[in-house]
Amino acid sequence: MNNDYLPQAATIKKITIEAFNVKTYRIALNNQHLQRSLSFEAGQFFMLGIPGDGEAPISISSSNHIKSYFELTIRATGQVTNHLDKLKSGDAVTIRGPYGHGWPKINLDDEIALIAGGIGLPAVKPLLDDYCHGYLHCQKLQLFFGTTSFEKLVCVRYYKLWEQEAQLFMSLNEQNPKWKYHVGRVTELIKAAQFTDKTKFFVIGPPIMYKFVLAELAAKQIKDTQIFLSLERRMHCGFGVCQHCAVGEYYVCKDGPVFRYDKIKNIPGAI
Repeated sequence: MNNDYLPQAATIKKITIEAFNVKTYRIALNNQHLQRSLSFEAGQFFMLGIPGDGEAPISISSSNHIKSYFELTIRATGQVTNHLDKLKSGDAVTIRGPYGHGWPKINLDDEIALIAGGIGLPAVKPLLDDYCHGYLHCQKLQLFFGTTSFEKLVCVRYYKLWEQEAQLFMSLNEQNPKWKYHVGRVTELIKAAQFTDKTKFFVIGPPIMYKFVLAELAAKQIKDTQIFLSLERRMHCGFGVCQHCAVGEYYVCKDGPVFRYDKIKNIPGAI
C-alpha cells in the first residue's frame, strides 16, 4: 500500500475466540492484487480502522508467507476494539500499514529466545509458525511464555505444533488441572535455562513484566545488545508525524515498536 495516509477497505473473513475479551480476526483486503502483494515482517503492526470509530495499532499475528489473508489477535480494551468485538465475519474494516520495524533479522547461527507474556504471545507467533514450517532457520528457537490463569491463555491450538519443533517453556501463575507445564513465574523458567552469547532475546508482554525479565537476564550476564523489546504506546498516525508515541528521540511507530535494549535503556519512561 503506497499511500501511508490512505486506508484500504478490508473484510473480516473469520473470527476465532481465544480467551475472554480476546479474539483473532482473519482479514483480507478487498483489493485482491494488494492482498497478494502485501508484505510485512513479524513484529510490525497495522492500523486497524472501524468506520466512524477511529483506528487502533495492532500487531500482526500471522506469517507473511500466507498471501490470501492476515490475522490480528486483539483484546477488547478501548473504543475501537470494543466496537470490533461486536462485529462478525463479513463485516467491513479498514487497514493502513504495515508500519514500524519488527523483530531483527535471524541468522543461521542464531539462538532465539522468545519471551512473551499474556496477549504478547501473538506478536511472536509468526516466528514460531515460520520456524515450524521451515521458513525460518536458526540453531535453536525457544519460547518462554507466561500468563496469570488458564482462562487467559491464547493460541492454545498451536502449542502441540510448536513443541514438535521448538522448545517450549510455559508457565501459569495459578494451578489448573488441565495445565501440564510449569506453575509459577516465567522468570523462574528463564533463571533455570542456559543461554550463550549467540542467543537473541525477543521480549514482549505487559510493561510490568519487562522489569523482572530484564533483571533476570542481567543476573545471567546477558548483554544489552542481545535483548530486543517491543514497546507499547498509543500510536495515531503510524509513521512519526503526530508525535503521540515519542520516546526520547525515537518514535515507537516509526523507529520501533521493536528496539534493541541498549538504545532505550537510559531513556526515562521508555520501559
